[in-house]
Amino acid sequence: MSRLTPQELQEVQRFLAEDKPLPEKYRFLLFEDKREEKLVFNGKSNNNSNLEINVNNIFEKLCDWAALPYYVLETRVDIFLAYFLPKIINKLNSEAKITDDSIFPQFILQKKDKSRKIVDFVAFGDKVTYIIEFKTSNESRNKKQSEFLRDPKLLRGNWKEDLLSLCENRVKNSVHKDKYENLKEKLEKLDKKEADNIEVWVIQPVKDNNCDELLKNNSCDEAVKDNNNARKLKIITFDSIIEIIGDLPDPLAVPFKRMLEVIVGNQHPRCKYCYTRLKHVSPMKSGRYWLCQKDECKKRYFDVDGKPGDEF
Repeated sequence: MSRLTPQELQEVQRFLAEDKPLPEKYRFLLFEDKREEKLVFNGKSNNNSNLEINVNNIFEKLCDWAALPYYVLETRVDIFLAYFLPKIINKLNSEAKITDDSIFPQFILQKKDKSRKIVDFVAFGDKVTYIIEFKTSNESRNKKQSEFLRDPKLLRGNWKEDLLSLCENRVKNSVHKDKYENLKEKLEKLDKKEADNIEVWVIQPVKDNNCDELLKNNSCDEAVKDNNNARKLKIITFDSIIEIIGDLPDPLAVPFKRMLEVIVGNQHPRCKYCYTRLKHVSPMKSGRYWLCQKDECKKRYFDVDGKPGDEF
């Protein structure tokens, strides 16, 4: 400890007696090496283990509540998807160059006839713009909504000016004028007058037979040409997302991956005997089949176009 003058020592004693913080100068007089010490609360550590445990509890609660009739899981989970969305898109397309700032949630899509719909996300990349609809249940997909999103005229022409005009109108007349002002500011910073190639993504738990209708004339490998601009439509399953985020060095990655796995399992059909969820099994030597996960049952069904068929 540095030597203090009698006057300085008295001043320190007075501050301590009055339970007041010491002036900044004593930080260097009392501690010669000028270290900064960090207080660690009892039972806490500086690693990510506590965070991961707490987040696990959150995701477990989400999965539990998702089974209730009126609980909307998508609006609670979309923030976690948004957190990983740049990594997901950039992994699936190395040229996308999506950043956090280039993603807009609950984006307004407007046609020339002024009809509008809200899409979960729009991500503006350097060469590709993504219109993204997020579903935590295959059953919640809406055919009319999908047809709207596939409209080749969306985000074409003066879409940005039209949307800015809408924001200006709502700033004057809406009770949510602050939110429209924020959207207007974000749009003005966006260096996009017309979107380049547009891909419509439906992110959903599993691929099912309804995908055939959704992808009709718009297969994952087929581009729909409109005014020399290519529009693609893709089904992105949770398995693809799980594979991408599974190895990320992020405390949120493992808990979020586990929750997606639970959601995928909840989409599977049920055993006709015990009503337990079936598991899609893919042995090495034989074809895929469905297996009841209840130990007392273990019924097996042939796989017929992704659905359980006859028992064997």
